[in-house]
Amino acid sequence: MPNTLKGAGEEDQLISPRTITATANRTAVQVTVSTGATPSSSLPADAQRHPTARARLTQLTLALYVLVLFAWLWPHDRDATSSVYLLVSWAAFMLRTFLLPIGVVVGLLALVALRRRLRGPALALGLLLLPTIGSEARHFSAGAAAPRLPGDALTLMTVNLWEYNASPRRLAESMLAADAEVLLIQEFTPAWQRVILETLGDRYPHRAWTKRCDAFGMAVLSKRPFVEPVRSDFTPGSHDIPQMRAVVEVDARRVVIYNIHLAPPRRLSFFATQNRQFAALLDLFARENDPLIVGGDWNFSDIADHAFRMKSAGFTDTWAQAGAGRGATWPGDCGWFRRLAGLRIDHIFLNGGLVCAEVRTTEACGSDHVPMIARIGFAKESSARRRTGPPYDDSRIAIDRRSLTLAQSITFQKAVTYAARLF
Repeated sequence: MPNTLKGAGEEDQLISPRTITATANRTAVQVTVSTGATPSSSLPADAQRHPTARARLTQLTLALYVLVLFAWLWPHDRDATSSVYLLVSWAAFMLRTFLLPIGVVVGLLALVALRRRLRGPALALGLLLLPTIGSEARHFSAGAAAPRLPGDALTLMTVNLWEYNASPRRLAESMLAADAEVLLIQEFTPAWQRVILETLGDRYPHRAWTKRCDAFGMAVLSKRPFVEPVRSDFTPGSHDIPQMRAVVEVDARRVVIYNIHLAPPRRLSFFATQNRQFAALLDLFARENDPLIVGGDWNFSDIADHAFRMKSAGFTDTWAQAGAGRGATWPGDCGWFRRLAGLRIDHIFLNGGLVCAEVRTTEACGSDHVPMIARIGFAKESSARRRTGPPYDDSRIAIDRRSLTLAQSITFQKAVTYAARLF
């Protein structure tokens, strides 16, 4: 039925649907001009092109800021027993451990933002590269020259054999070729004992070990005589994971050597055990009166809170002092992947005037860890001073725990506020 319009004093007129549509369009144009509406072409170029992409990238960038800042700023209290606190601390620990892969993701997102001309998110993501990938830059910067050793030097090798190693003889032959004076061995099993004794023969006449059928057997083999009996009967911070302590002479001075293997933090209960072990070991180290070499499989990276606390306790990281490159030791037989994205979780720490003149890694030879070899001795100006003082506690760190927590909260809030302003 046709539409009709009837005006005053007029005949009925037939109006078609096309006429109604044209009239509506003219009215819409008049309303737009009279109200001063802004055409969509005047919107910012990046918002006009990718409004949804910009919003999603902004949300993702802010989430990454929160995660990275949380990883760096969360205060770790090794005396805490709350399961919730341990769970949050474990999350912060794992995030900090894998900051490099997170940094790679941040870099890729920054490139995407640049390609789409989203300058705010690109700048914010670029700044986020500093606390992620930026922490790796120090391994490639030209630092101070490694110290020289004017006197006697000790060559020490730490190696995690891996209980599931499919090439045990090849690794044993690699250890023989390295010809280190002291071997710190982790994951020492009865099967490994047979291979080691057959391959190394009487090259290491001074031996001590605790064999186990799991991943926590240990051994110390030495060409130098032990000054006192080797201890392997103590389990600091754990009821069933032993550590080892030996004493040798370097440059006619007593040097205490610890062979360390901490629990791997692959689950929450293991992380709690590792925290207890680490706190107990710091107390043991503080009670020692002789210079220390503490090496082994620590199962934490060189940027973990544990590593910074070792530095606060007066220890020097041999790789930081004399190493070149990243020095990743895990995962072992992974070639280029380990070199680019692997972790250094095997460490050798020194104190008491000991220094490292050279440190390097070798081939994994079937293990999931790469062995590390260091040449260690006393610097010319060092002396065998006996260390005295109270056992280690967190009060020896420059800032007490409450002040540190307050400072971290303020820094966290400022960082998030600044990142938000970039958008």
